[in-house]
Amino acid sequence: MSSQQGHEILLQTRLKLSILRAMLGEVTSNLRSVGFKIDGNEVKIYSYYDGIINDDTEEDVSCMESEVISDFWQSHSITWKCIGTNSKECLQDVMKKDSIEHLVYLRKE
Repeated sequence: MSSQQGHEILLQTRLKLSILRAMLGEVTSNLRSVGFKIDGNEVKIYSYYDGIINDDTEEDVSCMESEVISDFWQSHSITWKCIGTNSKECLQDVMKKDSIEHLVYLRKE
């Protein structure tokens, strides 16, 4: 394993742990999945929810985003987007559109 690969694996692991910590106490029954992708120094995190996104959900995601930003503010730009889905939509198809590379949370459906 090259040092570059080792660095990437370490970053992925740190991100997963940071996201999981940020999710503590914030997971609601309509949360379907959380994943992320890395593009250079940009990290894009996506939460997929059943139904329409309301103000409470946006506030929850903003709190989670702030937690992860606090862990990576010196090295990466973090954005966390919440996406409303139809529960009948195939979640894998929805996530594929956003090019999710790493899964952090997946609800049993």
